[in-house]
Amino acid sequence: MKKIFLLFVLFSGVAFGQFTVSNNDWKEVGKYFEGIKLYENLDKTKAKIYYLDYNTIGNSVSTIDLSKSYEFIFSTEKDTLDKLHKLIIEKLQEKKKQELVLNFQEGNLFLDFYAANFVSFKFENKASNEDLKRTTVGLNINRVNKLFGKK
Repeated sequence: MKKIFLLFVLFSGVAFGQFTVSNNDWKEVGKYFEGIKLYENLDKTKAKIYYLDYNTIGNSVSTIDLSKSYEFIFSTEKDTLDKLHKLIIEKLQEKKKQELVLNFQEGNLFLDFYAANFVSFKFENKASNEDLKRTTVGLNINRVNKLFGKK
């Protein structure tokens, strides 16, 4: 009798349970070593930048904590990553120091063109309570191409 009752409980849990399906499948687009990786979900509605924070270099810390990685997830359309890649390459070719701010509902992505040939990403994540911009490693044109899966 106990076996029948147990079987009934398991069956009713499966039969009447509610399931939610979400797409958390990420495809790696590209990376530059382990310092920064770019992912896109399979339906191309979100992208994720996984990175190590290089903000602490020179601020009394001389090494990067490889155990502390961060991610910035943002909403996209099917061509967002291609447009972002094109924008970064165009600005790098201008060889001018500047900072661009891209506003996403999840937070702000700053493109810091800090030297003639380098850009770093900086993030203000609205989901966190930190008043801090985390910074990626500097990327030149070849590194940007690797990150975006080009060449």
